Amino acid sequence: MIEGDRRIGIYPADEFRVRCYVDFPHPLVGQQEVEMLVSPETFRHLLARARTFCFERDIQPLRSIGLIRGGSLDNAIVLTADGVMNGPLRFPDEFGRHKALDLIGDLALAGLPLLGHVEAHKAGHALHTQLVSRLLAERIPRFGRSQPTKLFTRFQKRRLPLLPRFLPPIKHFPENQQIAALRN
Repeated sequence: MIEGDRRIGIYPADEFRVRCYVDFPHPLVGQQEVEMLVSPETFRHLLARARTFCFERDIQPLRSIGLIRGGSLDNAIVLTADGVMNGPLRFPDEFGRHKALDLIGDLALAGLPLLGHVEAHKAGHALHTQLVSRLLAERIPRFGRSQPTKLFTRFQKRRLPLLPRFLPPIKHFPENQQIAALRN
């Protein structure tokens, strides 16, 4: 899937692997690329501590429309014009790692384990969820068959790492709609 200079794709693989490329015009972010095999170990040690981030200039507009209610200086990196308000960073490539974490979380909405190499270039939640919608649309007609597909397999015991088993699958994402989640 391609939208301007952003793209996302999934390619056949016998494992779950992600590759994320980010490029933000900020001295601390710039271009970062993260590629890894996703396993409980890599998730725990390389991704779980990567915080979300936002630009200081965006905080008030986001709050005024009811977003980022759970955001704080403890769980998000706030970028100023030329630095970071609440450093230090946990990893030199924390921004790229967080984008990989976002990608894995969005793919988990499919509700099934994934086998494939997912490449995301300057992609965000919108492209991620478009990919999930497309995968689900392509999987649904084959789901009842006894043979599992290459991308999703009903019988595979491995789950996406550290994600709740009770996550309901989402079958459709309406265009231009927001999806919100509440955390306990």
